[in-house]
Amino acid sequence: MKKLKTLLVVCLLSLGFVAASAQNLNWGVKAGLNVSSLTSLDDAKFKPGFNVGVLGQYMFAGSEGFGVEAGLQYSMLGFKYEMFGESETLNASYLQLPIQALYKINAGPGLSLYPSAGIYLGYGLGGTHDYFDGAEEFDFGVKIGFNVQFEKIIIGLAYEQGLTDVPEYGDGKNSNIALSVGYLF
Repeated sequence: MKKLKTLLVVCLLSLGFVAASAQNLNWGVKAGLNVSSLTSLDDAKFKPGFNVGVLGQYMFAGSEGFGVEAGLQYSMLGFKYEMFGESETLNASYLQLPIQALYKINAGPGLSLYPSAGIYLGYGLGGTHDYFDGAEEFDFGVKIGFNVQFEKIIIGLAYEQGLTDVPEYGDGKNSNIALSVGYLF
């Protein structure tokens, strides 16, 4: 419960900062596909999932394309593995708060390309019993991505690498590749 309160405080502070300077702010929604696994587990295979959420982009005035993107999203992670010839899929649902720096490069009329890098904070909402049995509900990691924006539509590809162990599986950490489509209002 203490971790959830901390996550909510961070979310509210982030949203307050962004709302205070709304002139360079764009809000949007996004959804996409995840392909996740667990590092350090030799027989772990990738498993499909999805993500959906809201985002806010703040561009610094006079900065020639520098900005920050933050959001709140629901993300389905997990992994597959085979044991004794049988396949098992373990699922985990997280509420994530990604915060990334970005740099937009003008690539033509209405077209921008931008790399992004930052962190994410995640709170485990539930999933397959084995995945969360004794596991930390809190996840923290790094996120890098590349995005193409045409007018108000964004297509992004990102890689997330967890830095928090999932104790049930030794030193295994969440790993995810996400492809998403978003729309800025």
